[in-house]
Amino acid sequence: MGIGILGRAASPLALFFSQTVEGLPVCLSGYLLKSRSRFLVYPSAKRGAEELKRAYKNRGGQSPVGLVLKLDESSVDRPMGGWKGGFMQLTELKWTEVSKLSRDMPLVFPIAAVEQHGPHMPVFTDSLLLGEVVRRTSQSLHGRALFAPLLWLGNSHHHLDFPGTISASPRTYLDTLNDLAESFVPHGFRRFVYLNGHGGNIVPSQQATFELRQKYRSRSDLLLLSVSYWNTGNPNDADASFRQTEMAHACEWETSMMLRLRPELVGDYAVVAGVDSGRGFAPANRAWTTPDRTAFGHIGYPSAASAEKGEALFRVFAAGVAALLERVIAWDGKEWDA
Repeated sequence: MGIGILGRAASPLALFFSQTVEGLPVCLSGYLLKSRSRFLVYPSAKRGAEELKRAYKNRGGQSPVGLVLKLDESSVDRPMGGWKGGFMQLTELKWTEVSKLSRDMPLVFPIAAVEQHGPHMPVFTDSLLLGEVVRRTSQSLHGRALFAPLLWLGNSHHHLDFPGTISASPRTYLDTLNDLAESFVPHGFRRFVYLNGHGGNIVPSQQATFELRQKYRSRSDLLLLSVSYWNTGNPNDADASFRQTEMAHACEWETSMMLRLRPELVGDYAVVAGVDSGRGFAPANRAWTTPDRTAFGHIGYPSAASAEKGEALFRVFAAGVAALLERVIAWDGKEWDA
């Protein structure tokens, strides 16, 4: 792999190390000298030289120092196939590699949906947002949790009045969630986290963990958790400008995150009138379909959204999920509290 160093000739050089190169973790990190220059790692010295030339051109004709060095790959520990930048992905592991993993490694099942998200957001919103939370979360874990591929099919029957929604019926979905964990329990894995990105999946994922625990009631070492990413942190503590205090649907929060992640997919959210979440029959839990609450499919205040708020939301939720997974990793396998 090649190394590129950028910096003005008259200024001290600094080195900032990227996290991965073609799946290889870069072990060094931090600034060596004070500067705003960048240190970049490329898969080859030739590629590094090409990128440096492009960087010079983009700097408006300025003449920074440029060095292209060669790093011996033997000096870097090569991870197993699924570990990229701290992201241990089940989809990229061979079965022989899975068999060598610690059975105390948390296995994360990201579960989301494909469903209508009001007149201004794509039907893949929940899956896109959860995917980004997973990506950010994984960067701080350095391969200490195993992430299954995101399950985009969710329990979305309450949105079926709107075309574009794809849904599994509640019992079918519950059985699917059970089978995710059942695929790994016989192989000795014992720490499972259903990481949810869709409101309709809350009850099924909780029920799945309940049913699994009853089935394996003698297994006190079995940890079964379900959590919605938006419950792992409070964005209002980080940014007082939020109008909403909780997640809704195609709302200020989700619209903000989409503006940060995929703004080209967001329609004219500024003209979408707000729809209050209401109280229903609280504290009772009232059954509902989406038309019971909104004519256009959204609940909340998308017009209050911004990309800046979206970044704040991603940071809070990714940090919250990472903190939860750290607790799962640190669990002693016995205590109720962790």
